[in-house]
Amino acid sequence: MSEATTQERTTITAQSSSENPLSEPSSDLAVDSASQPVIRRLSQKVINRIAAGEVLERPSAAVKELVENALDAQASRVRVSIRHGGKSLLRVQDDGCGMDKKSLRLAVERHATSKLPKDDLLDIHTFGFRGEALAAITAVSRTLIKSCTKAEDAAEIFVEAGKVSDAKSCVHPQGTDIQVQDLFFATPHDCDSSAATLTKTLSYSHK
Repeated sequence: MSEATTQERTTITAQSSSENPLSEPSSDLAVDSASQPVIRRLSQKVINRIAAGEVLERPSAAVKELVENALDAQASRVRVSIRHGGKSLLRVQDDGCGMDKKSLRLAVERHATSKLPKDDLLDIHTFGFRGEALAAITAVSRTLIKSCTKAEDAAEIFVEAGKVSDAKSCVHPQGTDIQVQDLFFATPHDCDSSAATLTKTLSYSHK
């Protein structure tokens, strides 16, 4: 074998080694450790907003959840008021059993519900049972909730993007009044534009 052939093979081998993607990277191509993705736990605030997107696809989903809550509270009358397709105002009033001051704050927490008294998922007699609707709605809106039971005086709380105020006394008949304002203001959300100008008041009866 000639000396020229040996030098040619040596040159080709050196070039192949430098082009090998599995070879050691040069210092100027090294991965910056500062850009390395880090797995971390999301804050409860972000978790609640993500959950809201899963539970509520549009304002009509919020209406459905709140009306079902009213019917589960044994309401005989449910009044629904909507402005701007439910984005600026969505109000549900009922004459059901109501909530006391302690239950008001608990009602807007995730997975808090009165519909599973025995934790039996095979014995459900209500429209819903997960305890996520109010938590999802209040996580992405400004919501005022007033309620009164037969045994106790009325109370109210205000929730803005998941931040809950202290419960305070108010004047309200037996039942619950939920006023949801600026729905989805706390998270990007694309609602159906065809409902943007809708202003309507609906009344339902349930026996």
